[in-house]
Amino acid sequence: MLVETIGERICYCRNILNLSQREFAELFNISKMTITRWENNAVRITKKQLDKLINTFKFHHLIVEQEWLLTGNGISPINLNASDINKLNFDEISYKILNNLKTEIKDFEMYQVNSNFFSPIINYADYIAGIIYVNKKSLLGKLTFAITDGFIHVGIFDYLNNALINFSNEKFILQDSSKLGEVLWTTKRF
Repeated sequence: MLVETIGERICYCRNILNLSQREFAELFNISKMTITRWENNAVRITKKQLDKLINTFKFHHLIVEQEWLLTGNGISPINLNASDINKLNFDEISYKILNNLKTEIKDFEMYQVNSNFFSPIINYADYIAGIIYVNKKSLLGKLTFAITDGFIHVGIFDYLNNALINFSNEKFILQDSSKLGEVLWTTKRF
């Protein structure tokens, strides 16, 4: 489905909720004709209606950002409906969200963790993202991700020992070639 216009994006969101125009109009408390006109771009949606529309989506567990609805830019809608959670492709959603950030933030990196070094906070298959640092000293005491030999490890950075530390006070010694960054975002895997 194309989502090039605001009308197409409204229709897209309505379809994610699996609602007909009539059902959606009833939820929104407006006429079906108004929904049809919005979706066909025959009338322009007002700021007040836009805010109400976003809140209606949110109430039905569909997170829609105003920027995306108006322009198609930014983060695509995310369906948080618990009954649909098994239908969601968690990896695809996480990747989409983090990839959108990557295009907007300099030196932003995202990875799927492939170790349990910082368990139970960050586990194997969780997603992490953050900013790559050239100055290792600035990471001292911060939650840090390290890429070493294709493995993504997370821990508190110990500058003096060039290591990550976990909750058991175990140290994972890093190679000098390890790529390091501060963890700023995490997404827990189910």
